[in-house]
Order: sequence, then structure tokens, then C-alpha cells
Amino acid sequence: MRQRWLFVLALCALTFAGATGVMAQNTTQFICEEAANVTQNALIITGSINNIFDETRNLTGNVYCRMIVQDRNVITSLAEIGNQEAIERDVIHAVDLVGMFPEGETWRQFRTPVRVCLRGEGDVLFLGADDLSRTLTRLTAVSQPSSPNAEATESPEATATSVGTVIDGYSCADVPRAGIVMLTPPGGPLPSEGAAGASLANITVPPADPATVVELSNCQVVTKVNGLYLRREPSQTARIRWQFEDGQILTATGIAGNWYRIDFRGSPGWISALHVTPMGDCLATDGSPVGQDDPFAPADPAAVIELTNCEVITTFNGLHLRREPSLLARIRWTFEDGQRLRATGVAGNWYRIDFRGSPGWINAEYLELSGDCRP
Repeated sequence: MRQRWLFVLALCALTFAGATGVMAQNTTQFICEEAANVTQNALIITGSINNIFDETRNLTGNVYCRMIVQDRNVITSLAEIGNQEAIERDVIHAVDLVGMFPEGETWRQFRTPVRVCLRGEGDVLFLGADDLSRTLTRLTAVSQPSSPNAEATESPEATATSVGTVIDGYSCADVPRAGIVMLTPPGGPLPSEGAAGASLANITVPPADPATVVELSNCQVVTKVNGLYLRREPSQTARIRWQFEDGQILTATGIAGNWYRIDFRGSPGWISALHVTPMGDCLATDGSPVGQDDPFAPADPAAVIELTNCEVITTFNGLHLRREPSLLARIRWTFEDGQRLRATGVAGNWYRIDFRGSPGWINAEYLELSGDCRP
């Protein structure tokens, strides 16, 4: 009899655990690829496996998720969102994405954008983990393959024919780095978009004739809108090859009308000139030269001026330490915002940093100077 009662109690415990298991699992981190199972298809996420990489240590890891809000039910706390504007918009779903290596070290930058689909229709909003100001931005909507396990391709295309059948009833976006992704009901413009809601992503860019391209030999552009598309032709209706995040530096090989040609992964694509800041030997959309006194111009490392009492503070998250004083040089390391470093020399607008036993270079435009740092 005693054994029978123990069996009944154990069966009840298992039943209770099964009923509450989802709630318990939602309060912890899980590999984002498992989102469909963990959230009963409230979220479908692809591209999270092996999507973080530190080339200096040859480390690979995955992108992990943690639910904050699901179907308007608060799983943890709305305070974790940390943005009153987002909370007041009535959050339907909110999920925190973070890159993590096997030893538990977190990483903010993803190799390629992770596609997040949230059940429901509305605005997909984003709060970057590296944004101390907690600025709320709107992610560009994209379509999504019907299978949660569909293999990611190079091109996050915006048409159903290129990525498979679109899931009805989901709002999807590509997320380039760690942060909180939310779905809210359709609302008005965000503070970051201005009173009229005229964000950069909504500007109409006239198409151009690729045959009229003017070749460029020493031109880089910096993206100034999150979720900017690289297209196959210089037109907003052309198919999409890739999607870039804000602040990414790219090499432009030509310009046609309002479009810069970018050589990306062995083949050309086109990016809107209205959504980037040119630097170097570039041409503006009206054909005039850009950047005669370019602060990002490469410097001659042999012309370095030695410094003995100079400290610099990084002002840009994801700032690269390069092997040479040039934007085209290989990257040695990536620093976070607010990091203090000792500068041992300066050449042009580049500061030499001795890091882990060998020198590297950082452009002065992304630094605050302290001490005797003048050439």
C-alpha cells in the first residue's frame, strides 16, 4: 500500500512538472534555435548556431535567448527592458538575445544577422545591448521561411519566392547584434525617428543605371541606419543580398546616381548613398569630391611621433584595433565603448596602441584624449 501511494505521489509530481515546465524554461536562457519549442511557437528564430566568433582566439559560440514577455505575460520583469517608451507601447513579446561562448563569456556582435519572427502583427522594436542610452529603434520587416529549422542562406531576401513560404501571422526582422527584440501593436513614430516619423530607412532613393558607374579606388562608407540592405542592383526594388547594421565600414568601388557599389564576398552589390557617410577618395551623389581633409585617411607608420604620457578612451562600441594605420588593414582586436588604453605614438589621425605585446592602430575620431597626446 505504501509503495502504491508513493507511485501516485510521483505521478502527480511529474504531471505538475509537465504543466509548469514551459514557464520554468522561459525564465532561463536557451539556444535561440529552440525558441519555437520553448514558447509554443510564439517565437521562431533561425541563424543562432555558431553565429559568434572571436578570430583572435578562434572561439565559436551560439546566440542564446531569454524570454522577458510572452503573449503579454511578463516572464521576468518589465524593468529589464529599461525603456519607458517601449513599455508604454504594450509589449506583446520581448526576448533578450546574447552571444555566448562555451565557457560562458558573452559576446555582442553576431557573425550574420539572426532572424527573429514574433507571433502577431505590429512593430518590431530593438534595444541594443551595447547602447548605454537605451535608444529604441525600429527593425526593418522581412519575410521568413515556413520551417523553423530552414537552413540560413547568405541573402536575407525580402520576397517569399527567395526564402520559402511566408508564415502568416508573424512579424519578422533580422537582428545583427545582442539586445532585446520586442513586438508591440502598430504605433506612431519613435523619438529616434523625429516628429514626422521620417526615419532614414523610409527615404525613397531613385534607381540608377549601373552602366553609368564612376569607378572609385580609395573610398570607404560608414552605414548610418540599422538594417540597411545591400541590393543586387542600384534600385530599392532589386533583390537583397545582405543586411548591415549601423556603423559598419565598407569599401565602395564605384558610384552611380544615389548608389555606392560595394564588393561583398566576391561579388558586387549596391547600397544607398543617402544612408552612408563617405570617407576617403569618394564622390558625392552630385559627382563632387568628398573628404578632401579626410580624418580616416591612412597614415605612414614610419612617420610616427612617439608619445610618453597619453591615454585614450574609446567612444564607440565595437571599435577595431588594426595592424596598420588604415581602415583597410587587418583587425587585431575589438574594444567596447569607454575602454582606457595607453597610446605610445601618433601618425596622421591614428594612434598607436601597444596591446598584448604588439602594436595596433585606432583612428582618433573614435577616441577621447587625456594627457600629452598632441603630435
